Amino acid sequence: MLTILPGPAASTPALSGLAPDDHLSQRSVLAQLDNLRTYALVREAERAGRLRLHVWWLDIARAQVLHYDFAVVRWVPLDGARIAHQVEELERADRVRGAATT
Repeated sequence: MLTILPGPAASTPALSGLAPDDHLSQRSVLAQLDNLRTYALVREAERAGRLRLHVWWLDIARAQVLHYDFAVVRWVPLDGARIAHQVEELERADRVRGAATT
């Protein structure tokens, strides 16, 4: 069972321009994330902040990597700004974790 599904704009082929099989592929990637989270080791590490899972999908036809953004519940291009934001979040989490252990 998928716990997070693409929003209407991301899941409607007519709106996103993707073929139905590409949408199926995107849902498969989200299902793989759900499957990973069925493992206690993964769940515990994620809850403790030791593991951070990301969902990416390669749009081969457009030569573009898409990132599933849980905040807006849709696929978005993984560009330099998003990468920089993710790095900042990881660094902030590392600082918080480091401060908690000292």
